[in-house]
Amino acid sequence: MEDHTNVSAAHADLVAILRRLNEARDAGENWETCVAIARELGADALNIAKFRADTPVPIWIRVSTHEKGGLEEYVTRDYMSVDPVLVPRADGSMKDVDHISIHRNMAEKTLSEKELECYDHLLKYGQSDYVTFRIRDKGDESEEILVVFACSSGVAEMLKADIDQLGVIANLLALYTAPPTPERPEGKVPLLYDFLTSRERDVLTALAKGMHNSEIAHELGITEVTVRMHTTGARKKMGATTRAQAIALALKRGLITV
Repeated sequence: MEDHTNVSAAHADLVAILRRLNEARDAGENWETCVAIARELGADALNIAKFRADTPVPIWIRVSTHEKGGLEEYVTRDYMSVDPVLVPRADGSMKDVDHISIHRNMAEKTLSEKELECYDHLLKYGQSDYVTFRIRDKGDESEEILVVFACSSGVAEMLKADIDQLGVIANLLALYTAPPTPERPEGKVPLLYDFLTSRERDVLTALAKGMHNSEIAHELGITEVTVRMHTTGARKKMGATTRAQAIALALKRGLITV
């Protein structure tokens, strides 16, 4: 009877979570709901990012871990390169479901000075443990979503006690989280790329449709020099090395549509 009661309660919780996600009116409100759900589970914060399976840099990311502060320092000191979650994902040592502990890493690993600085920074803002889920589409494993519940060590153990239920919730949160946009930028990290201006979006959209610079200039009523200027600006904001890569990244991040 107790097992049946637990199953029924778990089902009711999932139904309630799904109802709340469906009631959100747009992507920004969906993100706020996802963060609220994570906190109700005991997590201090929620991070969700989409990656190409073979690259370390996210296609897009939403985070709530730096709401207490510290984001500027994290960015300027390039702590992303030694981040305790991103590094194991990049080097292949992260499991599909994992528990990463900063204190355990500090006790068991030989860390560089920069890694220790990063860990001290994260601990300063209340982040010691991360329960992570790597989510892939069986039909297309070239991309994956990483869902990260940032929490204390005690909460991490509590979350792991019902890891299957948490896995279902993580998949729901991933399904209902979309890339940040200029209109709803909540959770955006100004670390990887900046938002495009409306004119940069216009130019990249036209390029994505196969238009040449001269055609774009005529269409938008600007010079070809200005077209090239907007293209260069967009490429830099995308962190892209070529125009084609900038277009592909903008499409993937939902910053332009064709």
